[in-house]
Amino acid sequence: DRLKVIASQYKIRAYASVPIDRDMLANAIDESDAGILVRFSIGREWWTKPIEPLRAPKNAISGHATITTNYDGNSFRIANTWGDDWADNGTAYHLLDTYKPTEAWIVYYNQIPQHVEKQLTEREEILGKIKDLLQSLLKLLA
Repeated sequence: DRLKVIASQYKIRAYASVPIDRDMLANAIDESDAGILVRFSIGREWWTKPIEPLRAPKNAISGHATITTNYDGNSFRIANTWGDDWADNGTAYHLLDTYKPTEAWIVYYNQIPQHVEKQLTEREEILGKIKDLLQSLLKLLA
């Protein structure tokens, strides 16, 4: 019940894909209230203690979502949901040029920025739906 009360204060109002680019990810982290959601391909390396080092897997066996909470100019800090016994008390740093996420999302819990509100409105219109459909078809054909 306690978690339901907390979760009710953080209902997702909107979300947007973030390009896997250093500046775009850093800007999204700055814009976010709670960090951005990133997904990595993972291999068995993620189950070792300590991770040696946090890098793209030799053999990808799955994917895992983490929260990226800050960028220090060289590396991104990720917080994992596996608990404090993972990596450095549940967090790790990764360099974008050695370990890129496969996708990233910014989540808006409270105020939706005007540029996002505009995109949402445009996508609800018929031309926006056609554009989304064409983009999906292009991805399938690629």
